[in-house]
Amino acid sequence: MILVVGQNSGWQNTYILEAFHYGGVTRVPGVLRTPAGKGSNVVRGIKELQLEATLLAYVGGGTGKKFADACLEEGLSCDFVWIEGD
Repeated sequence: MILVVGQNSGWQNTYILEAFHYGGVTRVPGVLRTPAGKGSNVVRGIKELQLEATLLAYVGGGTGKKFADACLEEGLSCDFVWIEGD
């Protein structure tokens, strides 16, 4: 079992572009919203290698709830410390 301490848990918006038009208008057809931060990304990578890892992270507020829910929904093993504020 690998324990990963995530000190910078966050929420990430990735904008999907079909093309980029320099000097013109570029429309964004979609946004991918995911939990982010070095800790969650490392646990995701370890899981891809079919090894066991648990993310230890601070979470709080509405953003923390979204982060925690999305990590668990994604199937990441997590142990959260709940704090006040986002």
